[in-house]
Amino acid sequence: MIHLKGERKGSGLNDKLNEIKALIRELRLRLKSDFKLPAAIAILLDYPCHKRCIWELSSKRVNLAVDPFYLQRHEFVKNRFIELLCIELSNRGLNPKIISEDSEELGTVDVVIKNIGSGFAILNNSINIRVEIKTGASLDLNQIIRYLVNCDSLVLLRVPSEDAIILRRREFLPVIERTLTLLQEKLKCMLEHLDNPSVIPGRYCATCGAECDYASKVSRNYKNNYANLERDLKSALIKTDKAIYKAIQLIVTEIENDLSGDEKIE
Repeated sequence: MIHLKGERKGSGLNDKLNEIKALIRELRLRLKSDFKLPAAIAILLDYPCHKRCIWELSSKRVNLAVDPFYLQRHEFVKNRFIELLCIELSNRGLNPKIISEDSEELGTVDVVIKNIGSGFAILNNSINIRVEIKTGASLDLNQIIRYLVNCDSLVLLRVPSEDAIILRRREFLPVIERTLTLLQEKLKCMLEHLDNPSVIPGRYCATCGAECDYASKVSRNYKNNYANLERDLKSALIKTDKAIYKAIQLIVTEIENDLSGDEKIE
């Protein structure tokens, strides 16, 4: 069982999260499906239409073809980031535990940095910094909120803009609370009207296969798009390090701020 960092056991936010997990377990049983908690939360936040959510959670998903260059580009940036970060922290006398693709209840992230080695005074005895790597132009705001539920700080590295920013959980507690409330009420409504879920049409109808007048009836063939290969390749090779070094500086500063006065990094 997880508890929101900075919140005492039994506090309002933890109570909300525990109720959401219970409601999702009930939904899983009633739909006779085997979806996982992270997938359920992602779908519930992505689609306001209850019928679309139920279709997503009930259907066996088909893995669509993904451009192999995209996958390799992401691996290149992630692995390069980890190696450069290890070198920088080692040069500063730190030996953090770095876990790649750390799987937790609310989703999978690229790097989790926590449990700095002995010899340093870490506030609250631990530090939890997540790094999310974006090699493309897209940015999932719901994903960011999900990760902020269970970390101290989230570092967002975005290669196309050669930039990195840090988001601290304490700054977004009202957003997190409203998001958990939204999930609670949505799940209760879906469970109450499971046989006749509400329909809210939107652009997402084009990719929905539910039995609905708005859902698309057209079979789509997904193809890889290599039209921007030259641009994307140059972006991956040229812009990556600038974004990585900005992210590293944010992480080092966050660790410095978490260390007590006399043991700050020189």
